[in-house]
Amino acid sequence: MTFAFYLSRMFLARLIAGLLALAGLLQLVELMDKADEILERGLGVAGMARFAFYHLPLVLGAVLPIAVLMAATLTLAALARRGEIAAMRAAGLPVARLVGGLIPVALAVAALDFVLADRVAPAADAAFARWWHTDDAEPERLWFRDGMDVVGVDRVEAEGARLIGMEVVRRQPDGRLAQWIAAERAEWGDGRWDLVGGSQRGAEGGVQPFERLHWTTHLVPANLAELARPAPLLSTGHLMAALHGRWATRYSPKVLETRLLHTVAAPLAVVLLIVLATPVAGGTPRGGGITAGMAVGLAAGLSYLLLDGILGALGEAGSLPPIMAAWLAHAAFACIGGAMLLFVEG
Repeated sequence: MTFAFYLSRMFLARLIAGLLALAGLLQLVELMDKADEILERGLGVAGMARFAFYHLPLVLGAVLPIAVLMAATLTLAALARRGEIAAMRAAGLPVARLVGGLIPVALAVAALDFVLADRVAPAADAAFARWWHTDDAEPERLWFRDGMDVVGVDRVEAEGARLIGMEVVRRQPDGRLAQWIAAERAEWGDGRWDLVGGSQRGAEGGVQPFERLHWTTHLVPANLAELARPAPLLSTGHLMAALHGRWATRYSPKVLETRLLHTVAAPLAVVLLIVLATPVAGGTPRGGGITAGMAVGLAAGLSYLLLDGILGALGEAGSLPPIMAAWLAHAAFACIGGAMLLFVEG
C-alpha cells in the first residue's frame, strides 16, 4: 500500500503540472485568437474569463491523454535515474509491479476523463453556445430526422421552444411519402407542440389548411436548441437515444455509433499510455538508456493517440465499421505495450 501511494503521489504531481501547463498554453492561444472578437462585442476582461471558463472542460479533455503519457514517462524516468527501479528488480519485484501500483490512480483519472467527455464538456458547450450567440448572419435552414419523418425549420427561437417556418415530411415505414405539413411556426406549451397557421397534404393530394394543429413528436425544446448549434457535443445518453430514434440529430447512424463506442473505450487509453511508457524502466543512468526509453515510450504513446484519431475519423466517414474504428487502436497498442513490458522484464 505504501509503495502504491508513493508511485501515485509522484505520478499525480507530474500529471497535474503537465495538465495545467498544456491546458494553460492552449487556453492562451485560443484567447489570443478570439480576443479581438470578444472585445468588439464589448465583453471586456470578464468576457475573456468567461470564454476561458466555458472552454476549459474541452481543453482538459483534449490534453489529458498527452499529460498522462508525459507524467508516466517522467515518473518512471525519475525512478530509473535514482536507481529505485534497479533496487526493486534486485529485490525480486517485476517491472509490472510499477504498472500495478499506478492502476488505482489510472482508474481514477480514467473516470475523470469519462465524466469530462460525457457530462461536463457537453454542458459547457451548450452554455457557451447560449452565451456566444450571434445574429451577424442569416441562419441556414435546419433539416433533421425525427424518427421516420424529415423536418425543416427556418429559425429556432426561445431556446428551442418556438420554431419559425416549419415543414414536416411524414414517411411510411418503407420510406414513401405519407403526409406533408407546412406551418408558419410551432409553439411548445404544456408538454406538447402545436403547429400554427399552415396546411397539410396527403400522398394522394388535396390541401387542408389549419389554424392550429397538434404535432405528434418526441422532440423537446432542449433537443431543438441543440440541433440549432453547428456541431453540438452529445453525451452517451443522447447518442444512444439518437441511435434508437428518441433524439433528433443531423448526424448519420455511423457517426453516432462510432462516437458512442469511442466515448466508452476512451478511458482505457489512460491505462494503455502508462503501459506504453514502460521502456523507460528498462534504462539505466549510464549509456543513455533512460533517454532512449523515454523517446520510445513517447513515440509509442503519440502514435497510439494519432492512430486512434485517424480510425475514429474513418469510422465516422463510414470507411470502417464503428466497432473497429473505436477499438482497433486500443487492441493493437495493448499488444505492443504488453510486448514492451515483457522486453523490459528481460
